[in-house]
Amino acid sequence: MIKTKKILSILVVTILLGTSFLPSHTSASTIDYNMVTKIGEDLKINYIDENSWEYFQEKDGTIYKIEETANLETGVVKSAIKSIDKNGNLSLQKTTLTTPKENGVEIKTTENGSTTTEMIEISSQVEANISSTSIADNIKASSDELTPWRFSYTNYNSSSLDASLTYGAIAAVISSLFNLGLTASIVVSSAAALAADHKPNVYTRHTRSHKNVVGTTILAGIMDDRWTYENSNHTGIIAYDNEIDCASGYSCN
Repeated sequence: MIKTKKILSILVVTILLGTSFLPSHTSASTIDYNMVTKIGEDLKINYIDENSWEYFQEKDGTIYKIEETANLETGVVKSAIKSIDKNGNLSLQKTTLTTPKENGVEIKTTENGSTTTEMIEISSQVEANISSTSIADNIKASSDELTPWRFSYTNYNSSSLDASLTYGAIAAVISSLFNLGLTASIVVSSAAALAADHKPNVYTRHTRSHKNVVGTTILAGIMDDRWTYENSNHTGIIAYDNEIDCASGYSCN
């Protein structure tokens, strides 16, 4: 098997996350109001560990504490939304279970003892040039020269976003749009911006390009460019990510 190497993603917008997940707990009775996110602000998230986090958000004059845990393999996110009174007392308002499905994301909401289910559907459009863009098993060719990057395909995806969706739920939607894990950098940064701004929709574009060994059909490199936008005409860029996979023994610069 050809081994591949990863070139780290480059973000146009870095909204949250340091270089690691740091434990951080905040007592409801001692809220740091600098950590309360208002619409249009960068979302300030306290990471408890790699797959759980919490944050505060103000809506219609009420401050809410959102506590979430995620299964990083399946993309399932559990959320608890709690209101906070003036004395710092917490009151559970609702819980949600966000589950990625084949054509979208299912969200089950439990509130006042009643559970409702809604499906956030994903709309997709593909522009393709070639059908096969996976680096296959092969023997290294005698030539080290590679072709320029050539267009393979572009995926355009979009989905609606209810204003009540949590950061974790939005991350699950974007993860499904890009078919990436919840820990992917563009998923994290895009979700934070959309959750903070309460955007009604999300639009993504994913373009794949490839390199071959000159004079052969051997696929030596794959490049993915991913964008998240706030507008349907693909303007108002929220985040951008670039990733390159290159077969060992070759340079895909």
